[in-house]
Amino acid sequence: MGIKQKEFLDALTGLRYVCLDTALFIYHIGRINPFHALTAPLLKDIADKNLSGCISVISAYEFIIKPLTENKPQEVADFEELIFVLLELDVYETTYPIIKRAGGLSARHNIRLPDALIAATALHHNCDALITNDKDLKKLEIEGIKVIALLDYVD
Repeated sequence: MGIKQKEFLDALTGLRYVCLDTALFIYHIGRINPFHALTAPLLKDIADKNLSGCISVISAYEFIIKPLTENKPQEVADFEELIFVLLELDVYETTYPIIKRAGGLSARHNIRLPDALIAATALHHNCDALITNDKDLKKLEIEGIKVIALLDYVD
C-alpha cells in the first residue's frame, strides 16, 4: 500500500486551525499502518506549533471506549498525554448550538450523529479543516469547511 505523504502535507499548507476526528488517534496511538505515516507528521506539526488543533468531546468518548472495555488504562493515559500535554488541543464540549447545527448537518447530508457532532464542532469553532478518515464527510465541504480524508492519500 502506497502513502502519498507529500500530497497529504501539501493539503495542510495554509491551514491554521484543524479539527481532528477520532480515527487519527486510533491510528496514531495504535501505530496502525498505513495511516500512522500520515498522522505522525500531522501531529508533529501541531506539537511544533506550526498548526493548532481541536477535538470534540465526542472524539474523546469514541476513543476511550475500546481501551476501557478491554481494561487497557495505559492507552487512555497515552491519549490524554497526547491531546492535553504534547498537542495542547482545545477540547470542545457539545453545546446546544453545536447540537442544533449537527441536526441540520444530519438532516441535509444523512450523516450519523457522532460525525455530525464532530463536524458541527469544527464549523462552530471556525476550523479551517476537518481531518478524518471518512470520505463520506467530503459532502460537508458545501457547508464551508475543508474535509481532508486520510484514505485519499493511501493507494
